[in-house]
Amino acid sequence: MKKDRWIPWAFVGFFVFLAVVQGSFVTVAIRTFPGLVTDRPYATGLSYNQVLKEQAAEAALGWQVETTFTADSPLSGHLTATVRDAQGQPLDVAVEAQAERMTRFPQVVTLTATVIGPGRTALPMHLPVAGRWFVRLTLRQGDHHVQRIVEVEVWP
Repeated sequence: MKKDRWIPWAFVGFFVFLAVVQGSFVTVAIRTFPGLVTDRPYATGLSYNQVLKEQAAEAALGWQVETTFTADSPLSGHLTATVRDAQGQPLDVAVEAQAERMTRFPQVVTLTATVIGPGRTALPMHLPVAGRWFVRLTLRQGDHHVQRIVEVEVWP
């Protein structure tokens, strides 16, 4: 059976070929993505203490933010934000909002807030395309502010 001795070597050759292909994929991946997520990592790292201070200040306020999204049609609806203080009382705040959809060409839609009751604000949304949108809310009262990001899925 000397004719069959090539079969084990075929298996070995196949796995060596796979290792070479995977090694080339790793090389391409390392060369095309340097691992940086931000343009200025050092400056971003230095300002991270400010981010931590803002998060602590938001937590100290104790504001409770609840959001609900209701679809009116395939590409539109309204987001309702209810804000309460630490004691659970309605809190009137100024609301700034932007809906963002991250794709190769990011889309940003500014939302206009309408007060509909004590501590309640409606944000009508008319979006150009369906998909996962992230609504960035900034809630302000005087010198205090709280930021939230709400995920909204809109499908036709």
